[in-house]
Amino acid sequence: MAESELMTEHHFYLFGYVVHQYARIESGLNFYIADSLGIDIIAAEIITKPYSSRDFRNVVRALLSLDARVEMEDELKRLLGEFKAIGRIRNLIAHSRWKAGDRPNSIKPTGLQIRNDKLEFVGMEKDDDDYTIEELEALGVRTEKLHTDFVNFFKRHKLSLFGEQTSDDTEE
Repeated sequence: MAESELMTEHHFYLFGYVVHQYARIESGLNFYIADSLGIDIIAAEIITKPYSSRDFRNVVRALLSLDARVEMEDELKRLLGEFKAIGRIRNLIAHSRWKAGDRPNSIKPTGLQIRNDKLEFVGMEKDDDDYTIEELEALGVRTEKLHTDFVNFFKRHKLSLFGEQTSDDTEE
């Protein structure tokens, strides 16, 4: 099958949907970083721009550890774990070429990755992940739900997110 026949407009829409929702989460976490450090959001964006996704998650974890509210720890670990899992697929979307998958009506990312000084070929083996339209749709919904879960987490614990006022005392 020719590559032009393999990828549909719906595939590209779903790729954009996942990447956009992921970026919304990163943006919200930058507001939290800015608030925690008492700096402007632009400064937080500048500081975190060179970070890898792992570095970014570690900074958020470190800042939240200063809060010392133990009841937040398990939920935050779950949210950041989900963010990491989705980040892997988001990176495949952003940095891979795609070919026909091994299952009917599926596509598979292909390329090279270098992680921890190791070269990894992606999409070359029969058991490498492939994705159907339905799975990509579910990934988009999952990413949007994660964004909502982060917003709710930060509101519940009265932490700043997305520049929103989260405390009950609003200044007039």
